[in-house]
Amino acid sequence: MPQPVRQKLKGYSTGYRVVLDRRELCTQIGVITNMWSMIEHELQLIYLRMLGRNAKAARIIYNAVPSDPARLQIVKRVAKEVLEPDDVAQLDKLLTAISARKKERNLVVHGRWATSADFPDALLLIDEQDVMEREAQFIENRASDADGGPVVAVPDDKMRPMMVAYTAKCLGDIQARIVRDHSELHRWSEHIEEKLITKISSRRLDEILLAYFSGRESTAAD
Repeated sequence: MPQPVRQKLKGYSTGYRVVLDRRELCTQIGVITNMWSMIEHELQLIYLRMLGRNAKAARIIYNAVPSDPARLQIVKRVAKEVLEPDDVAQLDKLLTAISARKKERNLVVHGRWATSADFPDALLLIDEQDVMEREAQFIENRASDADGGPVVAVPDDKMRPMMVAYTAKCLGDIQARIVRDHSELHRWSEHIEEKLITKISSRRLDEILLAYFSGRESTAAD
């Protein structure tokens, strides 16, 4: 489990040096990124299969949706229209796990990393909000000082950004969870494919979309 960095560091590096200093750990982040793309690939395949011969039009609609949460909602809504209740329940369980996993994936993939000689076997994830809070105070101080106004002192313990240390085991555990989620989703997709081919191939896209948007409107009204 990642651990907060509580000790005072002798120093730390950011930028491209992180990759050069911790190649193996950065490779693990690359694997996590790649495996997540496999989950996204599998989700789109499931969506297209549920719409059968409307798959081409469905792909255009799916790619026009700007956010992952919205795409998941479309997949869930379509599933309720075309799948058996037991299959829907299993898919909901898988999507819930994937949604939870996305949070830790985002931290790793979109985070700003650092290295320090004090942690030779770890990558240090910088709390960017903590950094920006301090920078905002510096900017306000400079503007206030230029106008002859008061300056707010920044405590010494706030001069270094908050960080969390990720070891190879931490990243490996995240990787293993994502691989497991992908494997379970892929198995479910293969299990359901034959049902979809025989049952859903004639489903009209306009019926699916009408059901989806009607569901959104009723939810909004509630």
